Amino acid sequence: MICEHDNGGWQRVSSSHPCRICGKPDWCGVLGDSASPSLVICMRVSDGAAGSSTNHGYIHVLKPPLETPRRDGHTATIRLRNRRRDLDDLVRRWADGTSRDDLEEMGSLLGINPDGLLAIGACRVTREEVRASGTDCYPRSVSAFPMFSASGEIVGVRLRTDHRRKWTIKGSREGLFLPDALNPDDTLIIVEGPTDTAALLGINIEAIGRPSCLGGVTEIVKIAKSRSGPIVILSDCDAPGRRGANTLAMKLRAYGTDVRVAEPPEGLEDARAWVQTGVDRSAVLDWIDANAKSFALRVSTEGGGAT
Repeated sequence: MICEHDNGGWQRVSSSHPCRICGKPDWCGVLGDSASPSLVICMRVSDGAAGSSTNHGYIHVLKPPLETPRRDGHTATIRLRNRRRDLDDLVRRWADGTSRDDLEEMGSLLGINPDGLLAIGACRVTREEVRASGTDCYPRSVSAFPMFSASGEIVGVRLRTDHRRKWTIKGSREGLFLPDALNPDDTLIIVEGPTDTAALLGINIEAIGRPSCLGGVTEIVKIAKSRSGPIVILSDCDAPGRRGANTLAMKLRAYGTDVRVAEPPEGLEDARAWVQTGVDRSAVLDWIDANAKSFALRVSTEGGGAT
């Protein structure tokens, strides 16, 4: 379920009226009376949520109604789209229709090993198949990448044209790009997007992908808590990528996870571009060992917060 709304009727939580879900006095929001809201967007707790909001929070429905009066006399209406329940069947059907030749062609276009695409469940689907799912599609065919929760549930599907246009299947919510299995003792590399994930998996590196430079934080924290091996965030070499990597690293450190942050060598924009140079697993891991920086929270004595 995705929440679309204007700001009418929404309020920030406060110390006098903390979030009804996580109990914290900041970051979250409520709809309606602060003391008795009908909806809560909790930025921390996903368990029990009805869906996600456009600002990457978690929507918790406490009670109707979904319409509340605004101060100007108009009504703030929250439109809720139910989360799709047929994604498992949809992805399985698309995977069954994807041949090895399809994966080889996708790998050739992306410049990566098709085994990495197979590992994350990539599919090649026609315009008609996408439209049958209730989603607009104009190219003759597109690549499809399932998105998962930390527990392995399919929560959405990312679509990608050969010209890099991206959108999602109607009813999707944000998730991670994951292989079938991960070794909890191996070094885990966190990258952005399905093609960077597949590129690293294609050279036998344990990798998972975020849906965007700032997305997937809660699910990554869940995965990190179950691991004993090192974790490295490999950011894209641009300002949004670096900012997203540092934000995620701060969140992981707050939960006690030992994490390092690295970038590909100079002149390479992301993990896929790095793999396209012909590097192997050993070369990538050796570079990361030599260049990744540990991330530590510094507590400010003036403001009392972490920096």
